[in-house]
Amino acid sequence: MADSPPAQGRPSISNRMTEAYETDPLPGKILEAIRTKSGLQEVTITECIEDGGRIRYRENLYVPDNDELRLPIIQEHHDTALAGHPGRAETFDLLDRDYYWKETQKDVDRYVRNCHDCQRSQSSRHATFMVLRPLLVLTRPLGDISMDFVVGLPECEGFDAIWVVVDRLSKMRHFIPCHTMIDAVGLAELFLREVVCLHRLPLTNI
Repeated sequence: MADSPPAQGRPSISNRMTEAYETDPLPGKILEAIRTKSGLQEVTITECIEDGGRIRYRENLYVPDNDELRLPIIQEHHDTALAGHPGRAETFDLLDRDYYWKETQKDVDRYVRNCHDCQRSQSSRHATFMVLRPLLVLTRPLGDISMDFVVGLPECEGFDAIWVVVDRLSKMRHFIPCHTMIDAVGLAELFLREVVCLHRLPLTNI
């Protein structure tokens, strides 16, 4: 791949690569191991070759540990007009054709996750929101109620569940003992006996 022209006042990727090879001790160890045909714990030497003083790992140019070098390489494969902000997988695929370093995937993921243009253009994936309706203006207690069941309780005096009826205005609660297997008819009778007899019918549907 041709080296991209340097921005004004900034060294080119080729110059940064030269500096990185001089400051990172690992490339020197790899080159020495290639020349002496000895082993190295950090990388498989049989998959490395020397190319003009630089290292190619599985035919890809090895990039030393240098953020000032790796960042413009990622930008070149993600931000440019030809790349077009392709996303994590395709950015990594473009990089993997020419360059190699150990944490390429991790660095690409972090860069794309923090790319403002990518975040701005992401499509919404959540479910469609329902129509918002204003809350009812309550005029009297027990005019609007909610209910729920507390189940899985140990049996006490023949009951194993509690039916909880809550007034949405005053937050007053009725805790009514019942059975887990109560049916609609039984619940209606319980509602008439324990709620309606005391507070009249609610103004809204439950």
